[in-house]
Amino acid sequence: MPTQKFITFSLIMLILATMACNLTMLSRTPTPTTIPVSSEAVDELVENVADAVQTAIATGEIQVTFTEQQLTSLAAMELAASGETRVRDIQILLRDGLMRISGTAVQSGLQLPLSIDVRFYIDAQGKPHSQVVSAKAGIFSIPDSMIAELTTQLDRAIQEEINTYGENVYIHSIVIENGIMTITGEIRS
Repeated sequence: MPTQKFITFSLIMLILATMACNLTMLSRTPTPTTIPVSSEAVDELVENVADAVQTAIATGEIQVTFTEQQLTSLAAMELAASGETRVRDIQILLRDGLMRISGTAVQSGLQLPLSIDVRFYIDAQGKPHSQVVSAKAGIFSIPDSMIAELTTQLDRAIQEEINTYGENVYIHSIVIENGIMTITGEIRS
């Protein structure tokens, strides 16, 4: 049974990290402070998740933290590995309860700053969901219908992956402040 808990918890952490990567098409205008990208930050993220998994297996309690540098590095490296050239200069800020993703979109020789602000919430069953609170392409807001479609698809993918491995992971909170995202929860039998 500990193996199933390990797989389920690892899946949840991977989904949340991947969610940051998958939202890059609607990224945020670059900020004056550039978050450096490094393989060491990705290694730290992987190590944090592995440590959290071991603790969860031993105690049933889940707590894992991610930094802006870890998530920015992961997103940048995922974009590079996928060969994606339409988004560059990705940055992920964790401030005031929001994940703020920024970058530059390149399309047909045009460069346009894109931004997206995402808030996370937990439903009554302990499942994480996303809510896009702002999305812009340059000075133009992304239409609500596109935002709703993106959020629906993202949440559907998250729930399908979680449901594939069972319903025994219960997330209590996702707190975002001062450059850190902290996820707490438990493994229920």
